[in-house]
Amino acid sequence: MKRFLLGMCSGIIFCVIIASTLIPLPTLLEFSAYAKHLRENKGGLEVLVNLVDRNSNNYTTFLKDVPEQVLVTPTNESIPNTNPFPTMANHSEKAKGLFGISIGSTEREVLDTLGTPNRIDLTPYGYTWWIYNDNYKYYKQIAIKDHTVVSLYSVSPTWEFNSIKIGMPVTEIQKIYSLKDSVSLDFEDANFLVHVKQSYDNKKYVAIDNQMAIEFYIDIHDNHKLSGIRISDYATFLATGGYSMEWSYYRNAPSFKALPLSANDFEIVNRAHERQILDITNAIRVRHQLQPLQWSGKVSDIARNHAHDMLTNGYFDHVSPTHGKLSNRFNRAKVGYRMIAENIAAGQQDAIEAVEAWMNSEGHRVNMLHKNYTHLGVGVIEKHYAQNFLVPY
Repeated sequence: MKRFLLGMCSGIIFCVIIASTLIPLPTLLEFSAYAKHLRENKGGLEVLVNLVDRNSNNYTTFLKDVPEQVLVTPTNESIPNTNPFPTMANHSEKAKGLFGISIGSTEREVLDTLGTPNRIDLTPYGYTWWIYNDNYKYYKQIAIKDHTVVSLYSVSPTWEFNSIKIGMPVTEIQKIYSLKDSVSLDFEDANFLVHVKQSYDNKKYVAIDNQMAIEFYIDIHDNHKLSGIRISDYATFLATGGYSMEWSYYRNAPSFKALPLSANDFEIVNRAHERQILDITNAIRVRHQLQPLQWSGKVSDIARNHAHDMLTNGYFDHVSPTHGKLSNRFNRAKVGYRMIAENIAAGQQDAIEAVEAWMNSEGHRVNMLHKNYTHLGVGVIEKHYAQNFLVPY
């Protein structure tokens, strides 16, 4: 038996807000109070606040966290083939899945129950996301592989799973599932001990139930209530989770590498992530009684160029060494604005992880839930994410 330890980085995030001097004074005062709150309650964040940039007369707020390192350490020790983190009683008999769809449902059952998806998105993990976004109140993503459902995700308050609903406090969820920082599961010839990362930007728990991994995304800024839920079979969970894990195996070592994709397929995956970020952001806004944002192709070009710039030039910041600040990039693209903001992230496994991380960081959350924004542009290049918000002239 062989044992391996694998550390995986869950990503880093960073945001900026720029309000033009044309924004009414109460809005600036609102940001000023928020900046004061950040200075006093920054926690693990490094915060820099400039109420007025003398060079551009722009109001800016920056937040940045410390990136993690990736460690891979082999060892010859064995892992006991027992589960030190037991789940509660099996709930599978009453599990209803997502809007009548469960793990293992067939493609035909999905079509008969939910109808034709509004969009089908490619992923590098061997499945496609079926996107249902015609009504953000009921937003859902269904992952299909080999004509079978392998994962479900939603932020919709209308979804109930084992008596669990979006908006439920984590203390109530713990009465149904035993939520631990680590979970153990057996898959094929291996036993896995998966460590669920806990941090200010990605509060999440995992429970194991009848060959399913249930990921609970917790909103730490809303009384630790459930913000999103993803249910996956083991293979999908292990391939896309991005967790640190240990495993022991008897014959062949498990492999969960992303599928080799052509340059064209990578472009398709990136565009799919962009649209999912728009959709999930809008579903969350609607849940908070806010208007959904409109897609802006021009703003997406700005965001996409910045994501590409960060990737190719090896930096992670709102200020580009070659293209300057966010306002410079908007001005160069000749996109007029009364107010703009930017969220960036890097390293997250997919759009879901990026959005859930932004929602658990105060500055990013303010951008996503600001009532004044009307348009959104998103750029994704190989796990580098940029989200640009706009109030146009």
